[in-house]
Amino acid sequence: MQLYHFSEIRLERLIPQEGNRRHNSEDACAAGRLVVWLTDDPSRAPGVEGAAKFRHTVEVEESDPLLTKDESVEKLKSLWDAEIGGSGSTAECETIYFYDGELDVIEVYPIT
Repeated sequence: MQLYHFSEIRLERLIPQEGNRRHNSEDACAAGRLVVWLTDDPSRAPGVEGAAKFRHTVEVEESDPLLTKDESVEKLKSLWDAEIGGSGSTAECETIYFYDGELDVIEVYPIT
């Protein structure tokens, strides 16, 4: 599947790191680890909104053992569906992942 990483600089390879935008509400499984953050939404730059200048496309198998869904976001979507939005109201919401390895970038798209 294609996933996206947004950043202020153009990259040819995504290398796991702990950036200055990491925060306490991220998945506890990623806390304190070097990871690459990814999203399935090509139009939104989670964590770097307004600062992102490039969208990097990568290809990752959904079954790749280094790929993990951000469960904190998935729990929020479930809570929203159950309490406020009704069943499936977050179906169109992005899924955020973290990856425990390096990834080759297959395409870079400048954000204007």
